[in-house]
Amino acid sequence: MLMGVSFSKDERINNWIRAATAAVSAGVTVAVAVEELNQFGDKWYRYRRSVELLKSHGWQFFERTGIYRKYESHATAFADFTEQIETIIQRDVEVYIEDGIQALKRIDPNPMDNVPPPTN
Repeated sequence: MLMGVSFSKDERINNWIRAATAAVSAGVTVAVAVEELNQFGDKWYRYRRSVELLKSHGWQFFERTGIYRKYESHATAFADFTEQIETIIQRDVEVYIEDGIQALKRIDPNPMDNVPPPTN
């Protein structure tokens, strides 16, 4: 839309504005394509979720609230705390691996077709 608008009586300025508009448009198109290909938004959401869960458990442990309320001290709550943290990290790793598998399947839907048979 901006390509057809004249901003100045000087045609050189109008050409510069048109070129800048086209360059910005191309840059946005490339950025959207890269984001769609790599799914940065989805990855950020999952990582952010893990971070917030870790932070929440850290504060609950520190203040001995939530599931850590029943413990008399941090020392007695520590085993449960580490188990909760490890569960969150394990889920995050499982999602990471599943994403990697899905990405490989998009590249090669049948990866085992390229594996030679075992030789004896």
